[in-house]
Amino acid sequence: MFVIYQARDGFRWRLVAANGEIVGSGEAYPTRSNCERAVQTIQRLPPGARISHQ
Repeated sequence: MFVIYQARDGFRWRLVAANGEIVGSGEAYPTRSNCERAVQTIQRLPPGARISHQ
């Protein structure tokens, strides 16, 4: 589940697993709607998206 929350530096998102563990997070966005758009973009990523090892 994605959770959007307001932090001191803007709106941020977290991806929370079923066990409550935070498994991902994003940068701060100036508005809630910008943060929601970022989450929607991530949700559209295909399951087979490539992984880059650096």
